[in-house]
Amino acid sequence: MRKLGYILAFILTSVGAFATHNRAGEITYCADPDNPLKFNVTVTTYTDPESSAADRCEITICWGDGDCDTIVRVNNGPSTSCICDNGNCGQMLTPSVKMNIYTGSHIYGGASEYIISVDDPNRNDGILNIPNSVNTTFFIKDTLIIDNWIGTNCSPILSFPPIDNGCTFEVFQHLPGAIDPDGDILDFSLIPCSMPIPPDDDGIIDGYVFPNQVTGNLGTSLTIDNQTGLVTWDSPQIVGEYNFCILIREFRDGVRVGSMVRDMQVTIGPCNNQPPELDVPTPICVTAGELIDTLITATDNDNNILELSSAGEPYLVTSSPAQFDTISGLTPISSSFVWQTNCSHIKNDVYQAHFRVEDNGQGTSLVRYETMEIQVVAPAPQNLTATPLANSVLLNWDPTICANADGYRIYRRLDSLGWCPSVCETGAPTNLGYSLIDEVQDVNTTIYTDTDNGNNLLHGYQYCYIVVAYFADGAESYATCEVCAELVKDVPIITHVTINSTSASGGSDSIIWSFPIDLDTSLFKGPYYYEVYDNQGVSVGKTAADIDIYNVDTFFVHSNTNTTIQKNYRVDLFYDGGTLVGGTQNASSVFLSTTPSDNKVTLTWAENVPWTNTEYMVMKFNTITLQFDTLDSVSVQQYVDSNLVNGKEYCYYVTSIGGYSASGFTNPIYNRSQEVCDKPVDDVAPCSPVAPNISSNCDELQNGLTWINPNLICADDVIGYYVYYAPQLGQELQIVDSILDANITTYDQSLTGTGSVAGCYAITAIDTFYNESPLSDILCVDNCPVYDLPKVFSPGGDGINDFFIPFPYKFIESIDIQIFNRWGTMVFSTEDPALLWDGTNQTSKKACTSGVYYYICHVNEYRLSGIESHTLTGYIHLIREE
Repeated sequence: MRKLGYILAFILTSVGAFATHNRAGEITYCADPDNPLKFNVTVTTYTDPESSAADRCEITICWGDGDCDTIVRVNNGPSTSCICDNGNCGQMLTPSVKMNIYTGSHIYGGASEYIISVDDPNRNDGILNIPNSVNTTFFIKDTLIIDNWIGTNCSPILSFPPIDNGCTFEVFQHLPGAIDPDGDILDFSLIPCSMPIPPDDDGIIDGYVFPNQVTGNLGTSLTIDNQTGLVTWDSPQIVGEYNFCILIREFRDGVRVGSMVRDMQVTIGPCNNQPPELDVPTPICVTAGELIDTLITATDNDNNILELSSAGEPYLVTSSPAQFDTISGLTPISSSFVWQTNCSHIKNDVYQAHFRVEDNGQGTSLVRYETMEIQVVAPAPQNLTATPLANSVLLNWDPTICANADGYRIYRRLDSLGWCPSVCETGAPTNLGYSLIDEVQDVNTTIYTDTDNGNNLLHGYQYCYIVVAYFADGAESYATCEVCAELVKDVPIITHVTINSTSASGGSDSIIWSFPIDLDTSLFKGPYYYEVYDNQGVSVGKTAADIDIYNVDTFFVHSNTNTTIQKNYRVDLFYDGGTLVGGTQNASSVFLSTTPSDNKVTLTWAENVPWTNTEYMVMKFNTITLQFDTLDSVSVQQYVDSNLVNGKEYCYYVTSIGGYSASGFTNPIYNRSQEVCDKPVDDVAPCSPVAPNISSNCDELQNGLTWINPNLICADDVIGYYVYYAPQLGQELQIVDSILDANITTYDQSLTGTGSVAGCYAITAIDTFYNESPLSDILCVDNCPVYDLPKVFSPGGDGINDFFIPFPYKFIESIDIQIFNRWGTMVFSTEDPALLWDGTNQTSKKACTSGVYYYICHVNEYRLSGIESHTLTGYIHLIREE
């Protein structure tokens, strides 16, 4: 009974003044548009009108900053009466439920997190899952967050009241119909109902259980949809009233910006009535400007009169809100949801239209809820075109018809897919290879030149584009259908850099390119020739000139060069005897590297070329046929040749296979790397010794190790072991011995010279190439220190028990003992573990009299961690012989 004292104190001061009446309620708030620190608050309670003495003309609200105010009721309805000065008496919803609305405002001092709360004595009597509900105060609260980074905020608006009915053995549902005015993401969860929090308490009502945990309802399930807030109880068994609370949290850009709590009541009654049913369309996706006109139908198997209503964000938009007529009548009934959408409705989230049908079933009215999700998306920009230029592509499109867009995003991929978006597929499908290349941050700018960020586009490729309009909240329009372009082929385009022979000085490369088929020869007149340059910009040769460009060679062999290194080339075209037309992109040879290891060679390669390679043929020299055979075909730039013989030489080269995406080129393009030879070598450490174990003998000062030979489990070439040791915990392990026989898996270490068995050990394995394994598990042992003192000694010079000395001891570094007589005077002290006290007062040099003496002895032991101390206390009998 954590709250018993608090509750009793509250009851003693309140019961005489207040009756019980509260069924349900909630608090909503909204920032004032003219003052971000001012908040307007509405408190809505649902009460039992039978408790007229408890009718509240005004209630007290606490703002969470130390201030509390009285706010008045502002609503009124027919068939109500009260003694309130303003005449506002609330509104009767049913004969047993009255709705009361109170409003107020408050100005906060600054940014912080505040708890707005109302507590009102008391709840109505007989709530089954709240023990003694008649004496339990009604308490609701919201969390208000004021943060300059978040901006202003309003709590969700709840469309449907927190009072509902259900039948035993029928599924019960309740939907708050939450709408967030700021478009924040809402998260719903069920929580226990609470009460004002006394010190050191969690605020949960004592004895509270959820309705499905009440005896008789056990085995039923009570759940909530965390996205819509739909509560489902399947299915209540016990007649009565129940209360539970719904926590609604708001998130903006992933950050919590506030929360509110709905305290609601459900009344379960015995009835033969079945709940009505709703026929609501599946999620709807429309392009802004389209009309939604869909029929919502409600039916009832019991032929009851039905009332069909709706609420949700589509009805609250300022421009062209949705329309839906609340209707009632005998089953079936239908009403049309009509919404003429426009560009102002575009957003990055769905709209929710909530539908509620209630029957007038005998005894208990039942309800059903359904939510229709609506996505309003922006149309695609129209008439996208792509015009190729020398080293760029010019894009043009029409302005979007939705002027509230912030701008456009341009996406590009290589090669055409012929892609157009499908229904409700907005933005760019990045999984298909479209990459964002830029944004145009002006909705009226509809021209863009793609220069690949100033690097120039490459000849030989087909560049494909889509354009998407984007909006401030993150929404994106449909994308345009893909359009593509290829650069004009008015310069040579390199296609091959392939190694003919591998040598540090006498090697040769072949460089091949395509001629510029789109060159305007009337503007650029011959004679023509090509010149080839290396990666240093140094000319390595030129072709013979010819007046007809089609007669000029597009092939060049670079001889007597070092092909053991990667080579890069470009080709320039000259006209009119020496004027530059333009040139190719740089292209490199495929450069192969090898890394030898134990019984394998790892091949890796790289190239920098303007075309795309998609496949690589790995070639290996056959020492029998003296030819290179195909070892494998791979799509990545790595290959591991395994099961080789260590020390034997193996030779390789790689051929790349690729091409340009544009038409008019040799396809596929083959290019060969240089040849590389290497020998596998065992540089791989064996696995560690397995399952090490340690034993220690303190009496003989000896430690013993055992382990399992790794050759039996995880290795095949272990020839021995290294033994590592450190005398103290935390010290670095050092090699103390080696064992050059893999079959010897024990090791004994004598430590008589050190006087301590404490220490840590590890074992490593070594193979035939003396590769050393990682350390095994580190095993440590400690000393077994002993230091005990006798109870009696009898100094007298007879040679028998003349000294106060310890029993045989070991692993003791020093002591600090003080011996006192019965008056507390110290008579002896020493740091010598042997003690050797003969019963003489150390100060007066006189013999101590017979009697009981007390001691305190600090003992310093040799341990694994270093010197450790502990304290002995006790007494000794000194018996002096006459």
